[in-house]
Amino acid sequence: MKALIVDDNPSVTAILTEILRIDGHEVFTASNWEDAKRELDLRKPDIMFLDSIVNQKSTIPLVDELDDSIGTKIVLILNGKEQVPRDTSLIVHSIKKPFNSTAVLESMGYVGVGTSVTRAPAEKKTRWFKFLMKSKDGSEMVEKFVSENPIKFGDSYIVYEDSPDAIYEVANNINSNLGELLVITSGRKKIVESRIEAINPTIVTLSRTSREDYIDIRALGTLMGRIMEHIEEKTWPTIVIDDLSQIIINNDLNSVLTMIHQIYAATDCALSIAVSVKESLLTEKDKHLLQRHMKLYKPDEQESKGE
Repeated sequence: MKALIVDDNPSVTAILTEILRIDGHEVFTASNWEDAKRELDLRKPDIMFLDSIVNQKSTIPLVDELDDSIGTKIVLILNGKEQVPRDTSLIVHSIKKPFNSTAVLESMGYVGVGTSVTRAPAEKKTRWFKFLMKSKDGSEMVEKFVSENPIKFGDSYIVYEDSPDAIYEVANNINSNLGELLVITSGRKKIVESRIEAINPTIVTLSRTSREDYIDIRALGTLMGRIMEHIEEKTWPTIVIDDLSQIIINNDLNSVLTMIHQIYAATDCALSIAVSVKESLLTEKDKHLLQRHMKLYKPDEQESKGE
């Protein structure tokens, strides 16, 4: 099938394109409504994935400009609680951000008669998606492969470990390929960069001393402000605190737990938070409070030992 993607966010366009191409579809893109209409006339796609907000304007009213006889079915990409209009036969389905590949591919079943076509369940095997990204020195474009896996965006995770290690497995498996990963670390930035595989991660370093480009590890308000700024700016915000133990040691434990709770309470969009912490620093009550928001992640070797 021929698919047209209309979205002004290059990251969203890239992942949709790869999902559809891997499934064998021909893909075209447009970043504004005028280009979208030209592509509709020129390409005559079977389906159009239309972001409900493009260039800060709603595209839903613009659908009325299209003739019902164009033969293209529309799947709306919803950013929040928008209502899907029922007075047009062109809009046959909708998916919400953050979407996954299953939701996208199931949308293809709405082409034709306008009703869902059931797809056979996918086998439990890893699907790999290829992206192009700049090398670290910026001199060339290199291929980047990202997999679907049980660790996924929208879930949060806690890792109990004495020093940051398995937390990077989590960070590299959350849907951070979109370049929307914020890493909070009290370690060396270069070490973190060498262990993080995400595209263009933002790394914020904490320190007890007043240093340029560092956040005071004792300034929880400043730290929370930086995290909330990231959440507000990104479509798929992912926050990794690779050593929560150091933040706890330099602050009051209750204050740190309150900060984490407030981040969730103040956020009405999907996000993922992953933290690594020494289990010995937490009481059973503390662990219970954290695991109300987060799933416990155990590396494979721990699970095999039944730990």
